[in-house]
Amino acid sequence: MKPAFWDYVREAFNARPIGMFVPPNWVGLGVIGLLGLLNPGFLVLGAGVELAYLGLLANNPRFQRWVQAVYQSRASRNWQARINDLVGQLSPEGQRRYRTLEVRCRAILEHQYRSGTIQSGLESQGEGLGRLLWVYLRMLLMRHAVEKIVRESTESPEDSEQLGERLR
Repeated sequence: MKPAFWDYVREAFNARPIGMFVPPNWVGLGVIGLLGLLNPGFLVLGAGVELAYLGLLANNPRFQRWVQAVYQSRASRNWQARINDLVGQLSPEGQRRYRTLEVRCRAILEHQYRSGTIQSGLESQGEGLGRLLWVYLRMLLMRHAVEKIVRESTESPEDSEQLGERLR
């Protein structure tokens, strides 16, 4: 997901260079606010400087690439957390099966990378293997749910007889 212009502005407002504890924008706003108490003309001047600062930084291509990388990193972490939660719902055998396929997919990608495959081909293959892992995880979850239902339905003898009749 590509960030919108207002996302760039929000990130520019709170941007901190490395090593600074407080964003310089906040310091500037504080100074302009204090000067505005002395003379209200500084508030107008400060508003213009603030809009210029935010506009220049939000439209800077390098800053936009940085913001896109931050958003992509967040999305990737959220997706990985979701996958880990779903894998955690599986039985130990299901988790082992999923991790085995995941290792095989990574090995395929590493082999393709080492053999010098074209980058676009490698990306499309990675996306395809990612979809394969997702579908396999969904199937393992479905299998786990079916096994749970069968286990619960066979706890009482009369339910197991009904299940046997239904299976026949």
